[in-house]
Order: sequence, then structure tokens, then C-alpha cells
Amino acid sequence: MAHGRTNPPHPGSDGGQLTFGVEEEFLLLNPETGHPAALAPLVISDAAPAADGTLTEEITRFQLEAATPVCRSAGQAHRHLAGARHALADAAQRLGLGLVAVGCAPHGAPAALPLTDRPRYQRIGNRFGALVESYTGFSWPVER
Repeated sequence: MAHGRTNPPHPGSDGGQLTFGVEEEFLLLNPETGHPAALAPLVISDAAPAADGTLTEEITRFQLEAATPVCRSAGQAHRHLAGARHALADAAQRLGLGLVAVGCAPHGAPAALPLTDRPRYQRIGNRFGALVESYTGFSWPVER
């Protein structure tokens, strides 16, 4: 502090307390073949009532994402993520699917990727064509 002035709160903080959110991406697999299973909308629909946080589809219908609300502690983020993981894993199991958190599809992706039917992803598919057709990357971003 200089000359009686205070610095404004840091972005990603709540009045001086650090806040953050975490997104975790998953892949749905056919447990018999190990290939991606394009059933994310069904798994999300089944898991949503039990999930603690937000569940959304990703760019392909075999990818999905769990996101925490704004958190103020690692323990709070852990509780939200654990709740979402359990809800998604249980829903996937009820539908005869496997749920994994991996960097890419272990046995490759289908030749024609089933894009999620959302305007954002359709625009990405139209704009980047061949790049999207071979994309199966996953991530675990933490945002503050």
C-alpha cells in the first residue's frame, strides 16, 4: 500500500479470498471393445440428479465434463468433484458403459466423430473440419 491507497482485489478472488473452479473431462467407453461410446447425453441425464456441480457434453458425444461451482478451498472442490465422479460412474455403469479420465481414446476414435449437437460445437466442426474429425483430447483445467 502506498500513500493510503489499497490495491483492488486480485481477479479470481472474492474480496481478498482466492476463488477457483475445476473442470474435469471424461470419456465413455464400451467396456467390451474399449472404443468410445457416443452416449454422453444419456449418462448426463441419468447422473444429473445425483451430481454435485454441473455436468455438460463436450465436443463429441463420447466426451463429457464435470465442473465445480466457485470454490474457496481444496476440500470444497474435492467434495464437488468426488460427487460428480460417483454420479457419472454410477450412471455409466447402469447403462453398461465405462467412464475413464484419460488424455485420449485408448484404442483410437471412430473415423467419423459424432459431434455434440450444440451450435458452438457445430460451428467449430464447420470451421476446423479435419482437425475436429481427429480430435479426442481431454483436459483438467483449473481456473481462478
